[in-house]
Parts: sequence; C-alpha cells; structure tokens
Amino acid sequence: MPFELGIHKCHVIFTDEQVGEVQYTIIGKAELPEILDTFQGDCNSEEPYSFKKVLNYRNDKLEQARNQINEKDKKDAKNRNKDSALDLNADDKAKKPVAVVNEPKMFEVEISNPFFSGPSSIMLADLSAGPKAIATGSKGKDGKVSGEFLADQNFLSLNSNPSKPASYTCYVILKSVDRTDIRLYEYKLTAIPQKIKAQLEFRVPARGVVTQDIPIVNNSSSEWKVSAEL
Repeated sequence: MPFELGIHKCHVIFTDEQVGEVQYTIIGKAELPEILDTFQGDCNSEEPYSFKKVLNYRNDKLEQARNQINEKDKKDAKNRNKDSALDLNADDKAKKPVAVVNEPKMFEVEISNPFFSGPSSIMLADLSAGPKAIATGSKGKDGKVSGEFLADQNFLSLNSNPSKPASYTCYVILKSVDRTDIRLYEYKLTAIPQKIKAQLEFRVPARGVVTQDIPIVNNSSSEWKVSAEL
C-alpha cells in the first residue's frame, strides 16, 4: 500500500536448504488517487468566474489506509507474542485518551488546465481544534507560535475567464511537503452564451438578396473595432 507517488520495488526471496534460493522483484507504480471531491459552477462566457471552496483538513481516504496498516501491525504483534500483546492491551485500556492538536499542513498546488489560475501553495489547518491549530504570528518566549485563524483559512480560490461558451474541466492536485498526502480535486465550469441584446428578423423572397444595416452607437472617446461572428 504505497503512500507516495512513483515507482516502488520489493524483493521477495524464497530459501530452501535443498533447492536453493529464488528471488522475485515486484515493481509497483503509485499513481494519483481517486478524485476526492468535485466542484461545479456555471457563468456567462467572457465573464470572470471564481471557485471559492473550503478544503477539509483531514484526508479520510489516507486515514483509512493508515488504519489498515496499523490494524495489520497489531495482528502481527499478537501472533508473534500473545502474552506481551495482552499486557499491551491492558496498558492501553488504563491510559486516558489525550487530545491531539494537529499541526497545519502546507501543500503545493498544481493546476492542470491553463484556462484556470490559482495559488501555488495553500496551508490547511484543523479548524475543529480551535485557533491554536494554526500559526500566523511569531514565536513567543516558550518557543510556541501563537496566532489566529485567517478569514479565508482553508479556502482555495480558482479563477477562470472563459472566452467562449463551452465546458471546462480542471484537475487540482495538492501535494504535501513530505509527499505523503496527495489529493485530487475536480472542477467543472460551464460557460453559457451571453444573453441576446437585440434580435434581427429578415423577410426575403426565395433566391433573393436583402441587405440590412445594423446601427452601432459608440458613446466613448476611443475607436471600436467590431467583428461579427455567425
């Protein structure tokens, strides 16, 4: 179960006193995880649009994978030494649960579609732990960093300015500094045509030609260059 992207290798060796040794090399490639969340929006074409979404501090899929590893380690420990495992369980029951304050995580942000723009990094804080979970100030005498939540804490803004009516899809990849927390988000933007400002109706005989001038009033002091698209 890989926790980092890339190619991972494992060597498995089978040993027999009579036959000898046989070694197998297992190569696995860890790719991007499944999409964690999908955000959708719509806007008029040629108008800027901004996604402003709050990202969760916890990665549920990552925690599930870690829990599976921990459960497997506990089972292996029980099989190796049942007596010591019983003692450990007794100690664990006697201990009182301790509240853990999760440190903020810094992520690098990768945006797949050039039609979208956003920050190159983002810091996610555990909002459920209170303001002490994030450091926005300087270190005090005790060496701890004090601070408060920012107004836009855990907000990721993704901006786009669609030039024409179409559907735009963008994938945002978040990579933690230690590369152990990889997240994939999907953004879908639908740009609809601008509202009709005027309507022209032509009535012409079959195989006939009609010409209609369209008045365009320029009330500004600069020249306009106007082009028509049909």
